[in-house]
Order: sequence, then C-alpha cells, then structure tokens
Amino acid sequence: MGVFATVGAMSWSPATLRAIGQAESAAAEGRLSCWRAVAVLGSLLLMAGTVTGCAGSDSASPDTGSGARAETSPDVRVSSISGDQTQLMDAAVALRAQRCRAIPDVGVGLIIESGRVLTAAHVVAGATSITVTNGDREVPGEVLAFDPTQDLAIIGVAADLGSPIPLANAASESLGAATGHIAVFRDGEMEVRTATIVRRVAITTEDIYRSGRHRRLGYEIDVPIESGDSGSVVVVDGDAVAVIWGRARHDPRRVWATDAIRSVSLLTEQLAAGQIDDAIDLTRCS
Repeated sequence: MGVFATVGAMSWSPATLRAIGQAESAAAEGRLSCWRAVAVLGSLLLMAGTVTGCAGSDSASPDTGSGARAETSPDVRVSSISGDQTQLMDAAVALRAQRCRAIPDVGVGLIIESGRVLTAAHVVAGATSITVTNGDREVPGEVLAFDPTQDLAIIGVAADLGSPIPLANAASESLGAATGHIAVFRDGEMEVRTATIVRRVAITTEDIYRSGRHRRLGYEIDVPIESGDSGSVVVVDGDAVAVIWGRARHDPRRVWATDAIRSVSLLTEQLAAGQIDDAIDLTRCS
C-alpha cells in the first residue's frame, strides 16, 4: 500500500494518505468499489503513519486536509520510447528557488519551447528569485504561468538556453502504459533514468497549499527519485507527457506525476493573456 509524500515542500496528512491508499487498493482489486475497499482495508491503512516532504526541504510537516482518493483510468495504448536521451540531457534544467527559507529549494524542469521551462508549481511557489541551470550556463528565471491546483508552472528563461522537447499533442492523450525517461541531478551532474508509466490515475486532493479538494489527472510512474527531483518531466517518444510531484514514502520508485497533456489549460490561458490572475498569489509559499 502506498504512503504518499510530495517530492517538494508540501506533504500529506494521515487522512489523505489513507484515502489514497484505499482508493488504489479498490482499483487494483477491480471487483470492489472505492468505498467498499475503504471499509475492508481501513484498519490496515491506519498503520501507514505520517509523511514528510522529501525535496528541496526535508522539514515539511503533515497537513490537515480532508483526504484524497485516487482512481485508476483505463490504459488505452502502449507506447515505445524514442531513445533520444541526448535530447533530454540538453533540454532538462536544474532549478534553484529562493523562497520562504534561508536555504533555497531545488527542483528540475524541462525546456518545452524556446524560453519556457515546465516544472512543478510547488518548486517555485513564493520564490523571490529563481536560478535556472543547463550545463555550464546559469540564467535567471521568472514565473510566466502558474497552476497551484494541478501543481504545474512555466518559467521564462533565456531563449537560447537549450533545445526544447515539446509537450505531447492531443493525439497522445490516450497514453497508457509506456516507457520513457526523466532527467535528475546528482552532485551537480545530470543523469537520465528510465521511467515506466504504470497506470493513469485521477486523484482528488488538496492544492499545493493543502487547501480544498481538486481533481488532478496524472500517472503512477516507476522510477527511482530522491529529494530535489520535483518538476522532473517524463519524456516518451520525444514528447513531454507528465511532471513529477510526489512519491510513496516507503517506496522511492512509486512516483506520481501530473498529466502534462490534459492539465495545462490554465497555463495556456495565462500565457495567451500575458499575465497571471490576481487571484493566484505568487508570493505565497507552499
């Protein structure tokens, strides 16, 4: 059973963790409704314990949200990888955000078009400054689009920072089980790791500020990650398909990513308008 922790500054409450695990078990069983599974497994899931944040900062504490549940979406097709790891190495960037703590938070992003980097919103929430690094180049970044519900953000950078890997188009929306790659940073060096999409999921959960209940479409990914890997983008067939935002506490290979195909409507609207609505407070830390 999965105990979730975000791979960034936010974390889940015990109630949230139990609800997610119950829904996952129901989906795995196949014969039970989500709520029937809750009744059967509730006592076991109480043993799951609490969670902590695991990226950038390790000091996050459990929230007091109202709980979340995950539903398995049907897999429609199996995709093969493009094998273009060199392209991923050139498009991936390291992010360092000066936020609400003395020590900057770190994360990963991907150049998806000239001058624009896709990452997880909680990596840069409340940032007073953002530094983006690709190889031996280091440039400032600014938030161009921000969705705290889907945990997605677009960062503006120098146009020639790297070679983009585009978002997958609508024809790829049926992506199910697939194998791709992510880029992570270890001791200042970039590494490319194989990432397998296990299943599509729909999680009803809090936003990055641990507020409300929202539907987040995404994937369960099998790939080993560590602290500081938030925002790493899963690339399949040469396209960006999902943004990593969390993992299971006791299984570092069980990873959760927001669907970058079905969940970017707010980002697209903000980029088209050239501004972020005042209702979204970019100074607020997650």
